Amino acid sequence: MALARVAAVVGLAVSLRAYPSGSPLRDAGHLHLLERLRREIAPSYHWRTEVPLPNPGDLRTWDAVARGPVTIAFEVETRVRAWQGLERRIASKRPDGMVDRIILVLLDSRSNRAFLRDERQAIRAGFPIAGRRAVRALNAGEDPGGDAVLLL
Repeated sequence: MALARVAAVVGLAVSLRAYPSGSPLRDAGHLHLLERLRREIAPSYHWRTEVPLPNPGDLRTWDAVARGPVTIAFEVETRVRAWQGLERRIASKRPDGMVDRIILVLLDSRSNRAFLRDERQAIRAGFPIAGRRAVRALNAGEDPGGDAVLLL
C-alpha cells in the first residue's frame, strides 16, 4: 500500500505480479515420469527428489538425484519446446550442483522425439552417452559414463 501511495504522488500506478519461487514439481506428468525413472535405477543408488543446490539461499533444485558409484542429477521434462533455454537452465546448475552426471529425462512422445531429431547435434555435444546405454548402467547400479538424454 505504501508503494502505491508514493507512486500516486508522482502520477504513477503500481502493477505487481507474484511468481512461484524455485522450481517445484507442479504437475502429475512430472511425477509420473519420475516414478517411471525410479524403476529404472538399481536399488543400490540412494534416490531423492526435489534436491536443492547446496548454496545457502539458492532456490534452484534438481528434479531428482541418485547417489551411488557416482552422483547423478536428473532433470525431467514432459515437453521440450526450445533447446537453448533448457540447456542454459541445466548449464547454470552444473557448477553449483555437486553432481558427476546429469541426465535429461524426456517423456517419450512424438513432439519430444521430433525435438531430439531436430536438435541432435547440439544435444550430443553436451549429452554424449546414448540413452539405452545409460539405462543399462542405471539398471546395473553402475556409472553411465557421462551425461545422457533418456526417453521414457
